[in-house]
Amino acid sequence: MEILDQNKRVLQTVESEQLNFDAFDEQNVPIVLTTNENIHTGKYNTRLSLVFLDETRAPISLPNPEGGEFFEINVTEPVHTTVLSLSRFGIYDGGDEPVSSPYVNLTGKTFSIKGNLYANKGDFSGVVEFFWENIESGDRTDVGRFLSCAMKRDQSLDFNLGFMKARDFKVVNGQTYRLIASYKDGGTRIEIPVTDGGLTDYTFSGSVYTQPQKDNTYQPQAGDFVRIRLNSGDYLTAPSATESRSTQLSATNGKIEGTTLASPETIFQLTGDGLLSLSGGRALTHTSTSKKLTEGLQAAENSDQPAPLTIKGMQGRHLIIWSDNGGITISDPVVIEKVNELPIFIGEHGYCTFYTPVDAILNGAKAYGGTLKSSGLQLNELSNNLPAKTAFIVSGQPNSWVTLSLQSKQNFPAIPTEKNVLFGYDIPRPIPLEETFAFSRSTGRFLPLKIWRRPFRAYLSDREHVISASPDGLKIGLITSTLRTKYSDEEGLLFNLNGLRVEKPIPGSIYIRNGKKFIAK
Repeated sequence: MEILDQNKRVLQTVESEQLNFDAFDEQNVPIVLTTNENIHTGKYNTRLSLVFLDETRAPISLPNPEGGEFFEINVTEPVHTTVLSLSRFGIYDGGDEPVSSPYVNLTGKTFSIKGNLYANKGDFSGVVEFFWENIESGDRTDVGRFLSCAMKRDQSLDFNLGFMKARDFKVVNGQTYRLIASYKDGGTRIEIPVTDGGLTDYTFSGSVYTQPQKDNTYQPQAGDFVRIRLNSGDYLTAPSATESRSTQLSATNGKIEGTTLASPETIFQLTGDGLLSLSGGRALTHTSTSKKLTEGLQAAENSDQPAPLTIKGMQGRHLIIWSDNGGITISDPVVIEKVNELPIFIGEHGYCTFYTPVDAILNGAKAYGGTLKSSGLQLNELSNNLPAKTAFIVSGQPNSWVTLSLQSKQNFPAIPTEKNVLFGYDIPRPIPLEETFAFSRSTGRFLPLKIWRRPFRAYLSDREHVISASPDGLKIGLITSTLRTKYSDEEGLLFNLNGLRVEKPIPGSIYIRNGKKFIAK
């Protein structure tokens, strides 16, 4: 099975196991394909072929509406499915036998929560959390116990959350609760299914728990941008975008000098699994079991996934919890603040790029998309109301700060590819295999990328093999002179050094034709 681009160029191939067919034989042939990093979400051409032992190929015709060997697929974001299951899960009274009655009197007794965890569909490493879900209201309350584990596929684990007395049960007398185990995967909370149909619904008496007043502590959600205020009053700070070799986190006052804006080094995005720094787009990973975040976490130089973190908020404070080598580290208390406005710095050439993973409104500058023309990259002005997952060029006052106001889901209109071929990433990606260009604020040009691709930046790709560039990079302009497409109907047109088309050349002046400079005679 092959995935192809619009020009029918093969992007990725996957093969089934070797098959043996007799005449008129019929077999179900599973072909599992997980797209690689060079394939973005969207629609692609696909075809199936038989490959014989002598390596000759025969296309498989499909009964699709268009007929022929090609059909269309839609590549989407990953679908999260649980890799774990539970058995023998529930409340145990003293010995090894589970409580058999749904009515539990807690008075003067000691209980435990036990079960067997089984990695039936893949490897797992992380923190399993436990909740009481009120059957009537749907509200969930932490059991107050966590399980940190690392399991290979087909491995099982017996667990015991420890002794619990009446004071340890966060349940209200006379109300029915369901016992739930879950974990987070990519920002999605996955509830672990119970396979043996055991008893998980209980109605309690003898509880001493008093339902607290509603706690208005901010509870961070996947996709939120946040700042983390330490006990000292300073903010957790990542290395700046130019400090590519530094991994050390620090604590600063978190302000951009001469402004009231929060510095980008103190802003992080919560991916669901962990944190990404806005400055440099780097993943935070574990570095030690220290409770001090400046010592226990680091901004990884090269890592495509943030280390899993669990955040608990209560009474105006937050704890950050992580698992490493089967142990749990709980940070010193901090305050996590939601960020609704991102600072963006425009370089000395009046441009920069950005990729917003959420709906946003650009303030104090103009947003542009880019499309490829024979003479270069044409800038197309966009609305400043930018939908989620948009990469764009920012144009404004050189050496100035502008802001991006983050929005809850607004359903801003999607930007068609006819107006914008720029793209970005939600998490860091390794050095690209295909030629990819990133904007350099110091030179004002798109330069070939030889390092990791980072979130919060815009990129151009040579996926279609139609781009060529001069050695000094791709200059931004309404029509640039250093980026051109191969195989164009407009080959032979003249442009000056500013990228403007010229009808009548002046003898002795320098022009560009087909991407090469020459002196007109």
